[in-house]
Amino acid sequence: MNYKAKLSFIGVKGKLDAKVRSNAVSFSGGLDYTSGDCKLFIQTLTLSDLGKIDVHVTGLGKLNWLYSKIVTWVTSRLHNKIKETVENNIRKILEKELGKIKCPAPFLL
Repeated sequence: MNYKAKLSFIGVKGKLDAKVRSNAVSFSGGLDYTSGDCKLFIQTLTLSDLGKIDVHVTGLGKLNWLYSKIVTWVTSRLHNKIKETVENNIRKILEKELGKIKCPAPFLL
């Protein structure tokens, strides 16, 4: 991701890359036929593993290494908030995509 920051007439620009060492999502869902239409839904969704996030930042020349360490440290302090945000975004995306799926009518035995 490219970034640009400016304070008065002094500014920097560069790239920010983040790598997550591991991640895993678990979810369960179901089918709802109560309204006459079939709807797929998510019951639970958990980001069960969000590993360490390493951030590499450019744009500060010889201080890139220090800036990268600081941003990685700040990211580690916000780990739970990031996890919550990622879970919410995954849930929204899945709910949107599940809403596009047409379910077959239930079969009766």
